[in-house]
Amino acid sequence: MMVVLATGCSGDIARWTGRSEGTISLNAGMTRAEVQRRSTIALNQYGDSGRLFDFVLDGETLRFRGCTMYAVTSTDNGRITAFSFASANQSWPETLRDARRIDELLLKRGWRHDPRTRTVASLPTNPRDAAGRITDSGAIDAFWYYKGDRGLTLTVSGLWGGIPWYRSANGAKVFWRAMDIGLIDGEEMAAIRERAESK
Repeated sequence: MMVVLATGCSGDIARWTGRSEGTISLNAGMTRAEVQRRSTIALNQYGDSGRLFDFVLDGETLRFRGCTMYAVTSTDNGRITAFSFASANQSWPETLRDARRIDELLLKRGWRHDPRTRTVASLPTNPRDAAGRITDSGAIDAFWYYKGDRGLTLTVSGLWGGIPWYRSANGAKVFWRAMDIGLIDGEEMAAIRERAESK
């Protein structure tokens, strides 16, 4: 669940200008203090929205730009075990380009597709086809990856109303991408590996 808190003036200005306010550098399993030392913006207790920041997957040199909200979704003994963040609204060509690039970068860094999910290649290229796939939750599709004891989900989403008939399909900014990063327990990791080996 994404926690949305009040927005601030600096976040509005950053979004209007497209200039990032800073970075959150995090990986599942890190303490809040470790995250804060590596980040350039303050990490709130549960989350924030209305900011414009870059998310850096710590230890992976992976940077995700244009993020506007985040949530700390799980903690254990002072460590952040699950974290979510989402991008600003984008057009479908922008969202599709970013999803493909994220997929490419993750695979280059040694992440693997979870065999339970489709791949980013299954996303449609036509914006109205993508809008037609929006579910009740807003998600169009989700893609799961794993590396070591960490799991990552890339979810491509859209506004429930889709693209209004009077808007340009390629220019309507009604889509976004969200990512969830978390620790995978040993039993779940064994099941994922078993499915991967059986393919």
